[in-house]
Amino acid sequence: MYLSRHPHLNPVVSREAELFTDGRMTDAVLQGIASMRGLPLLIEAGAVPTAADRTEATERELIGAMSGHRVEAALYRTARLRLGMANQRPAAERRAAQAAAMSALNRARVALRKAERRLAAAQAAMVFLAV
Repeated sequence: MYLSRHPHLNPVVSREAELFTDGRMTDAVLQGIASMRGLPLLIEAGAVPTAADRTEATERELIGAMSGHRVEAALYRTARLRLGMANQRPAAERRAAQAAAMSALNRARVALRKAERRLAAAQAAMVFLAV
């Protein structure tokens, strides 16, 4: 049985995996996310997290989201700088450099938007908990 279909899969791990992978969740991805976040991969059927556990998990998620957003924003700025440098190259080299820089910029933009959504979700969760 695949972990993604396991009835006791931790929903936090599942949600994180969806954010990281565009919905393609393999066993390795789920195990990696669980180990990165320090979360249990599977939860007990009767286990209910306490308010302190939920608050701690939400704080960890917010810290991770803020860190991820900072990294993606820096990568986006770097990609924009690379495009600016490509635009200043001699005409013979410019087109290939611009294409490569635009490709990198588009990838960075997608990753930045994903990080922004993750950060917004984490901030909303903190507001919901009224911490």
